[in-house]
Amino acid sequence: MLDKLSSRLTYANVHTDTDVIYDLDSDRVKESIVLGKKDSTLRGYRYTLDVGTMNPVLQDDGSILFYAEDNATIVMTMPAPYLQDAELEISTEIEVFLTGSGSQYTLTYILPCQWLADENRQWPVILDPVI
Repeated sequence: MLDKLSSRLTYANVHTDTDVIYDLDSDRVKESIVLGKKDSTLRGYRYTLDVGTMNPVLQDDGSILFYAEDNATIVMTMPAPYLQDAELEISTEIEVFLTGSGSQYTLTYILPCQWLADENRQWPVILDPVI
């Protein structure tokens, strides 16, 4: 019998007023980027993905399907990311770009600056991609 079914790891202040939280459950890793306050210089985030032999394919909705080397079997999915503020207001208007080839890809999220700048926005805001 397992005594822990989930774990959490927090990296505090990885950027000005920004924490990164990783929640690990038995079948998923959930990364939450917690934006503590409005930052007018923030446009988005860029990640380097080492996908090994998987082939990532960006979908029209911003999600990513990772296919096995045979390109027939989906082995992992990344749903489209979203933003949620402290009052539970949500934005799904994040632009997602995936570039690269072989085992190295760059995943870029461009955030909706107008939504973040709204005077009614309640902080903190969480960027919530699920892997």
